[in-house]
Amino acid sequence: MVRHRSRMIGAALAVGALVASPGVASAHPAAAIASVEAHTDRADAALTQATSLFAAGRDARGATAFGRSRSETGLAVAEAAKLVRRADTPPERAAAARALRLVATARAKQIPDLVRLLGPAEATAERAIAKAALADARGRDTAIGVLSALLTKGVPAGAKVGIGRAIASLSVDRADEVLVEAQAAASTEVSAASAATLATTIDITLRGQVRATAVLTALKGRLPAAASKGLDRALAAIADEQQDASEAIDSAVPGMPESVAEFVAGVADRAASEAAGMRESRPTAPAPTGDGGPETSSGPPAETPSGPPAETPSGPPARSPAGS
Repeated sequence: MVRHRSRMIGAALAVGALVASPGVASAHPAAAIASVEAHTDRADAALTQATSLFAAGRDARGATAFGRSRSETGLAVAEAAKLVRRADTPPERAAAARALRLVATARAKQIPDLVRLLGPAEATAERAIAKAALADARGRDTAIGVLSALLTKGVPAGAKVGIGRAIASLSVDRADEVLVEAQAAASTEVSAASAATLATTIDITLRGQVRATAVLTALKGRLPAAASKGLDRALAAIADEQQDASEAIDSAVPGMPESVAEFVAGVADRAASEAAGMRESRPTAPAPTGDGGPETSSGPPAETPSGPPAETPSGPPARSPAGS
């Protein structure tokens, strides 16, 4: 019976992924941006539906809704990536950046929502959900590099500040996310295999945030003074978040599977060390003035599907076979 139910869940995941089939990319940037927004809205709605269905024990229908959410997310990513590849002029690069922001806003928001699904979801769906959260974390950090590259190649003057804000927004607000991931990895309702995936997600999230400091620092000399103040605030926030994340991980480690706990404890130690180094090397951030800080309403950028940035963490040791 359990095996039959797992097959049903697997089939539902496949059906959900096929609900939205890739189409031809929109030719005009404005149309492509509208398409990206429509896909991310549908992805969010489907994930909300999946959450309700899994909570109600309706796993097959929840898996279908989850698969539909991931398909819509993939379509949004692909549409934005095509804009990036075809962006040869400053206005085209600005349009591509706008599409990237829309996608990444949705993906960043999805990460904790996905992690919260791990307990209620059936085992087959749970593994897919854990991998989806990992993919979104990787995508967010790829996006920082993509947006920085667009800015370097040249965008209209009016788009520079917005891109800088988007990069700053992508780089912060990660400590609470890590807390949710660490608590899930310690939960008895989450398998050891999914806990190991969460450990890798935590590692990528914190490493990516550290790499983002170099991008933000480099941007300071290329943006107006008001926007540079916002970047300083983001840099200070990252130091605080690395420390907060370290403490969150330490509080959850005792409940994690042994091999995962050892790996994640090392991640926590590294984050605490990074936080200390950042605080020593940077001055106190200026007080907010509303003139250029991270702007969460505009959202962080998204990524092209080119894979994670350099230095992909190896994750915890090899996990036990499926079903652990």
